[in-house]
Amino acid sequence: VRIRRQPGSVIKPILVYAPALESGYTAATMLLDEQADFMGYRPGNAGDAYLGWVTMREAVTKSLNVPAVSVMSQLGVDSAKAFAAMLGVTFDPRDQSLALALGGFTYGVSPMQMAGAYAAFGNGGVYNAPTTIQRITDASGNVLHQNVPLGRRVMQASNAYVLTSMLQSAVKSGT
Repeated sequence: VRIRRQPGSVIKPILVYAPALESGYTAATMLLDEQADFMGYRPGNAGDAYLGWVTMREAVTKSLNVPAVSVMSQLGVDSAKAFAAMLGVTFDPRDQSLALALGGFTYGVSPMQMAGAYAAFGNGGVYNAPTTIQRITDASGNVLHQNVPLGRRVMQASNAYVLTSMLQSAVKSGT
């Protein structure tokens, strides 16, 4: 639960697309997928293939790198990180670049953090801190401690639904 690894593209919905939806983007927002330079940072797509104008849904479905970095650039690194932090993702003070959009963390994230963050999307935009202990009982089965989730809304339910739908598209016809 404490191991931290580079998340790669699995971080895009948490750090880029969920905050984008909360900022007014939609699944139909058009994003440009072409080689670009973001103040010296030049991300590329797998196989150096670029698709031109794509919807945000298509960018998620095909896990395109340039649109993800472009959206994060428009949102601002600090804004994207603030949203991800509400979903339990922690950052090192050195995590300040657009490379975060593609999973370029100093130390990475734990599988437990990722599970908690993604669970909020399926939970209608309500985040519950993940836990491995549901309850503690004594030898007679009496409950000594019961975990009571204290969920907090981190995004609009409608946006959580749209993001979940985009992720389903990735499973059905994307990466």
